[in-house]
Amino acid sequence: MTANTEHREFVAFLTNQMSQLTSFADMFDLYLFNRNILKDWTFIVATTETNNMNLYEDMENISGIRDRMFTPFANGRVGIINDKILKRCIIKNDSRARILRCVSFDTQTVSYIDRYYKKGTVPYEGFESVIRLLEGGGIGVDHIPYTLENLLFDLRQKDSVEQTLFAYEMMIGENAGNEKVCKKQARDIVSMYEKVDFEFPFGVKEQYKMIYLSLIKMSQIQLAHKKLPPLNKLELFVEFMTDKLYRIMQPELNLAKLYFVKGSCCGFFGKIHTDNKSILQQLRNMTWDLMHLRFMNFSGMLFNAKKGDALIPYFFTYDKRLQDIRECYNLQALAVNPYSYSVMPVYAMDDGLFDILKEHCNIGKHIERMEKVPNIDALILECEEELLKLIQ
Repeated sequence: MTANTEHREFVAFLTNQMSQLTSFADMFDLYLFNRNILKDWTFIVATTETNNMNLYEDMENISGIRDRMFTPFANGRVGIINDKILKRCIIKNDSRARILRCVSFDTQTVSYIDRYYKKGTVPYEGFESVIRLLEGGGIGVDHIPYTLENLLFDLRQKDSVEQTLFAYEMMIGENAGNEKVCKKQARDIVSMYEKVDFEFPFGVKEQYKMIYLSLIKMSQIQLAHKKLPPLNKLELFVEFMTDKLYRIMQPELNLAKLYFVKGSCCGFFGKIHTDNKSILQQLRNMTWDLMHLRFMNFSGMLFNAKKGDALIPYFFTYDKRLQDIRECYNLQALAVNPYSYSVMPVYAMDDGLFDILKEHCNIGKHIERMEKVPNIDALILECEEELLKLIQ
């Protein structure tokens, strides 16, 4: 048997099993026992075991990098197992993973890179850490989060994006300094989004809509029920997810709990208040921030499996608000199949959420939910109207 779609439920179960392990020896045993199903899958598991891989190793000497650049894996330390590692371990007693590192930048940082290329001056205090990171070599750069945010739904900025991508490639791409090649690369990237039938893989548009919807709903609950205890607000949010959206979005649950506990002190939601006439646009912008954290899961499969065992994604941002909530999106485990472009994330869940989810997460209700297809666009319109009624 191979790890195709008919085995997804079992692979999902094993990914959850992997997420609870801390030692490589236990990961090795679980993988070996189920190898006939898992031979195309790579498991990256967050761990506190000091013998496992430190994802920030060799980066600590870059000033400020740990505060601004992060991986989705809790604690920044992982164990990795796949079929190649399994074989090396058996034949050569070598369990070390050959990883590829790839960093993506938020739109603000990309604009700084563009400005630095054009003017040759450091545009922001601390930007030297970006230069040192890029000049250090050994780490790839992923432009996809930037182009998704600026081109997926709206092509009006395509000329500006193309110019920025050109500067980006001239400075940090594989063909840095080759003007002709870099211009072609920038044009090719933009032209992909210009195609009438273009559809980015992994259901990115649907993912964006669901995160936007969850932000609208948690904002509406917070503004409409300010004096309600956080636990009761969470119950309202979970009921919406299960009864209307038919999905449990685990990291957004973590985020909702943080928001409901901290209220207006949660910096990420600092502009979400009843006096903000542009609240929907603000929420759309916030959705992109969260999309970048989510997309790191998918970027883990966008590499040539023949060149390494796994790709470790990093995300760099100057946005303090995003840094403050990034733990809500921590991964406990990630299963990646680069051959079928499949990915299964297991997010670390806040302990306080388990009790409230018990009545909504039995197997019967889960199966019933998964058989339903929500009308996302209609839900968005409904929730936008509810939220706008609260705006003064």
